[in-house]
Amino acid sequence: MKKFAEKYHLVMRLSLGFVFLWFGVAEILNPRYWSGYVPQIFTEILPIPILPLVQGHGSVLVFLALCFFFRFYLRYTGVLALLVLLSIIGGLISMNGFDEIVVRDIGLFGLAFSIWLYEIKENDFKKIN
Repeated sequence: MKKFAEKYHLVMRLSLGFVFLWFGVAEILNPRYWSGYVPQIFTEILPIPILPLVQGHGSVLVFLALCFFFRFYLRYTGVLALLVLLSIIGGLISMNGFDEIVVRDIGLFGLAFSIWLYEIKENDFKKIN
């Protein structure tokens, strides 16, 4: 069990990657369903239709998932994931206030933040040694 416990970072990355992959694929395949989560301010400001915007967001989520699965530039991927989650949290709060979906996404933000911090710690120790 100790050997498995030492792989906590892998479990964190795969878990967050799975969540991003699921939502990303869902947004790409069914953007109409997810378009209701886009704050109205974006639909008024942005010059592109809402459905391609949702699909583009889904593509970013799939990209992040693959980066987490394959440990690709996690130092930068982590920052992008944090920014994406902050935008999701901010959008949800502006639309619905503080609800259970926002709480879930704050938890995902914490997970992404932990992955990012772990990666920074690992890279800094490698440079010292």
